[in-house]
Amino acid sequence: MLDPQNQETFSAQPLSTDTYSVGDLSLQMLPTTGKLALRGNPIDSSFTRPVTKLLGVELPIIANTVVTSRIGTVIWRGPDEWMIELPLGQVETFAAELEMALEGQHISIVDLTDAYSVLRLSGQGARHVLSSGCPINLNENDFGADQCAQSHYLKAGIMLRFVDETPAFDVFVRRSETEYLWQLLQLSCQTDTSFLELESNAKCSANNN
Repeated sequence: MLDPQNQETFSAQPLSTDTYSVGDLSLQMLPTTGKLALRGNPIDSSFTRPVTKLLGVELPIIANTVVTSRIGTVIWRGPDEWMIELPLGQVETFAAELEMALEGQHISIVDLTDAYSVLRLSGQGARHVLSSGCPINLNENDFGADQCAQSHYLKAGIMLRFVDETPAFDVFVRRSETEYLWQLLQLSCQTDTSFLELESNAKCSANNN
């Protein structure tokens, strides 16, 4: 991985725009969405039943999985913790509905809307770009539909969510680390594209010979 300070061959610009593309790779800053962290006992029906009723789906209890509900997306973050991503304008109302439905229980509801940015990385080289700084196995047979994972990209803590077969991934990162991660991913996109071009040129040269 290139150091973002090394500008001799590759250039990473500060986050002054919400989109960047090179080759077929695209990096986007997604619009702000609402994010609620919910904690509770997944084996206690007095907790799960009201939550299921409000969401319209059961909470994901299998590690590193995601479900889509009528409210938004529910992301597994731990054995007793989930992140609910929903439209920005619905955060306060839905949080109040959860608090009312779960009144008297030992639970936690925290508004994380302002704590995280979400970057979307897509394109054929997206898995390779992410793997260059993230230690988890992102092979298409091991990380695909309805999956997520908490990890890190070099020194930035992240949460990854698979979006579609483009492939596309949403990368959740704390706002304080957004520009750092943006520059790292931007540099990695440039490196990956340059490598693919060199590989393609080498194949063409070999075929011509």
